[in-house]
Amino acid sequence: MTAVSVKEVSAGIVVHLNPEILKGLEGCLVKCSNGTEVKESHYFLVVSIDSENANCTAFPLYSRKQDIRDRIILEDSEKTGKAEHWIGMASYFFKWQFWKIPLAHIFLASFEDDSELQTRRFYAAANPHKLRDMTAAFARSRDEWRRPEA
Repeated sequence: MTAVSVKEVSAGIVVHLNPEILKGLEGCLVKCSNGTEVKESHYFLVVSIDSENANCTAFPLYSRKQDIRDRIILEDSEKTGKAEHWIGMASYFFKWQFWKIPLAHIFLASFEDDSELQTRRFYAAANPHKLRDMTAAFARSRDEWRRPEA
């Protein structure tokens, strides 16, 4: 296991992050209904980078759709990197939960990531327009940015 460095963080990378660590760090924000943000370690898909403010926007990923109509499946053909827990398995994102994470905090919260530098997981690496399309709900969200609940 190798934590993900700041230099590696780009739109499309999938990183295993611990939200409990993120909650304790200054600058992490979430945009979703109160109390609905992920609580345990999750894979997060980074969908955009704000270089000027040194942060990224990411969605947590889920392995089950459950009965939530706003969980959208990722196309398996767009997945690359370490196959375990990723390729050939259903992955969903919930279009109404976004995290704004300072880039420096990715390293601190990714110590559980089981990939190595050469095998990092990515989504839509060759099709950045798909990542932009995923963020369409972001502009329509009525939720305000807030600190994640401890």
